[in-house]
Amino acid sequence: MEKRWIVREVDERIVSNLSEQLKVSPLIARILGLRGYAEPEAARRYLSSSLRSDLPSPFLMAGMETATERLALALKRQEPVCVWGDYDVDGTTGASALVLFLKEIGAQAIYYIPHRIGEGYGLNIEGIRRLSSQGVRLVVSVDCGISNYKEIEFAQGSGVDVVVVDHHEPPPDLPPAKGDDRRISQVLLNLVGNAIKFTEAGEVRVQATARDGEFVVSVSDTGPGVAPADQEKIFEEFQQADSSSTKKKGGTGLGLSIAKRIVEMHGGRIWVESSLGEGSTFSFTLPIRVERQAAMS
Repeated sequence: MEKRWIVREVDERIVSNLSEQLKVSPLIARILGLRGYAEPEAARRYLSSSLRSDLPSPFLMAGMETATERLALALKRQEPVCVWGDYDVDGTTGASALVLFLKEIGAQAIYYIPHRIGEGYGLNIEGIRRLSSQGVRLVVSVDCGISNYKEIEFAQGSGVDVVVVDHHEPPPDLPPAKGDDRRISQVLLNLVGNAIKFTEAGEVRVQATARDGEFVVSVSDTGPGVAPADQEKIFEEFQQADSSSTKKKGGTGLGLSIAKRIVEMHGGRIWVESSLGEGSTFSFTLPIRVERQAAMS
């Protein structure tokens, strides 16, 4: 079968400018231009990022505050903490980095890497049972766990808390890991964080109302806006085009996808209303539930 390669084009003036300003080869400059980094400063930060300046706050991740509080409690109590990694490259390196860090701050950290053939991917009940018998009361999964609903339920029933750190696509039902009680607040923080990140001038507004038996929370910004064709996709897709404003700002789309799942799990819905050049309004609803408390005697 005959194949035809179509090579994307880039403005040669951009290539020349990047090559000169960054002191890189024309080939590297061309690749940067094709990836949407036409401005030398943006390209420089892409090539040499700063952990302090360029990474978003980790507390925009769902459940981060609760997870860190549980880790701090384990450190205070000197509880054994098991980092459950995956057997692939990012799973083993991520687990080793976390174990080294935890040991450095004084934690009793151990690791568990399941056997690829004998145990398979992710958490498993037998492994959790063994860790529980060894006195482990906190497991932190790295590169796995988002699909292990049954296993995490078993862990909780065995007195073992689980913190899930995973970058894979979440299933419809998220596991009941440590941090669930603050999922909705994390949805709001994610929306506000995105609005601030994309609003270079103007304002960000947060509104909350109650109507027709539900709460309605809206986050509005005066940023670049979202094209009509992308307003549904941004809640589903994990990758943006290399030239998109989201990509340039360091976004992946993962936060909005998880936000949608969390809101829907609580019986609500989430959507965006936007016009290009005029900003966006992200809104989500939650049903109002009133729990009656027993009268004090």
